[in-house]
Amino acid sequence: MIRWLSLWAWLGLAASGLAQPAPSPLPPGMPPLPSLRAQAETVDSLRRERLEQLVPALMREAGVDMWILVAREYLDDPAMLPMLDSRNFTARRRTILLFFDPGGGRPVERLTVSRYGLAGLFQPAWNPQEEPDQWARLAALVAARDPKRIALNVSDASPFADGLTASQRDALLAALPEPWRGRVVPAGQLAIDWLSIRTPAEATLYAQVMRTAHAIIAEGLSPAAITPGRTTAADLQWWYRERLAGLGLAPWFHPSVALFRQGVAGELTPTARRHLSRVDSSARHLLALINDILDISRIEAGKMPVHVTKFAVPELVAELVAEVEPLVARAGLSLHRQVPGDPPAMESDRAKVKQIVLNLLTNAIKFTPAGWVKIEAAHDPAGDRVHLAVSDSGIGISLEDQQRIFEDFTQADASPTRAYGGAGLGLSISRRLAAMLGGEITVQSAPGRGSTFTLRVPRVLAR
Repeated sequence: MIRWLSLWAWLGLAASGLAQPAPSPLPPGMPPLPSLRAQAETVDSLRRERLEQLVPALMREAGVDMWILVAREYLDDPAMLPMLDSRNFTARRRTILLFFDPGGGRPVERLTVSRYGLAGLFQPAWNPQEEPDQWARLAALVAARDPKRIALNVSDASPFADGLTASQRDALLAALPEPWRGRVVPAGQLAIDWLSIRTPAEATLYAQVMRTAHAIIAEGLSPAAITPGRTTAADLQWWYRERLAGLGLAPWFHPSVALFRQGVAGELTPTARRHLSRVDSSARHLLALINDILDISRIEAGKMPVHVTKFAVPELVAELVAEVEPLVARAGLSLHRQVPGDPPAMESDRAKVKQIVLNLLTNAIKFTPAGWVKIEAAHDPAGDRVHLAVSDSGIGISLEDQQRIFEDFTQADASPTRAYGGAGLGLSISRRLAAMLGGEITVQSAPGRGSTFTLRVPRVLAR
């Protein structure tokens, strides 16, 4: 049956004139996909970290010392699913998980009152041969720990905190004698925060997940999938579905594609298109200006947070190159990168490092009418500093202007007839961000000979 379904899907794509997605190669800019086994190892590691670090903090914030989750096979609790390991990724028969905080800063106890082990994430606490009644065993565990407040996933406000079914709730409460039955409270925000909060490790991985999604979306919105005049929105939806299946990825829901045209309904006239383009350009410029001013205000007020993570320099450079490639192609330039050897990982604010270098790259592209742009990365072991340099063959900057370009609202050409746009805040913000990271930005340039801007920052940011 599966073969026939695949065949019919292929025939449907062929009949629509849509390009058949191949399982390889990967879309341009998409990170390599690890094997299912490697993915499972990563997921289990992340879940262990969440259970050990996030659950205790959330329980203490919610003011509960016990949290019980119950789910049945084919009827899962959404809050339980991300607690299960990669081999037991759903409830089996009846799965009961119990968290208990003994207080005093001691570790939160994690027990599973079910027939199946959970890969060491929870300690097994039920032997059906000794106690056939699963509910009785749960009641005994509760009584032995004497919790003050017992959270259950029951809510009429959010489905994410309402995973306990009525039948299982009734059975649980019937098994709990007083006084513990009277200590039951809704989990509420505890369950919602458990599902919504990402750990730093997950946030780092999430960036890679988003790069994967963006690469697949971009491939779909290209000639690889679209034949002008033939491909419909429905065709493209199924192309995405097939492409994801070919890559071994499961979508959360069926892909959706909606088509919008700026302006009034129907075909836009050339005049209307020009007017709308100007409005859009002005709006984007104003938004960028507001964001830049807000960044400066936050930095000057000491309100700009620093998030230190460990990351690989070559991966960051590859990401930057992928982001500016469309700009480089539109400008008719060539883009080069050089990351010699295998530099040690950085421990700094990845987002700020990226923001600085991305600004240097976009400036280099903007001020290079023809020729090339280059990004280089190097590690200086003497000072344990990372150097990220952006060079170009552009118009260059005079020595006098090199002293001014890092000032707010300043460009080398400040005349009313200047040829290059911008508010003159990018380098000013970049200089401030570099200082926050314990580094600096230097410039080497001469008129007509291009420029080289170099960010020098400590490889490990002092906490």
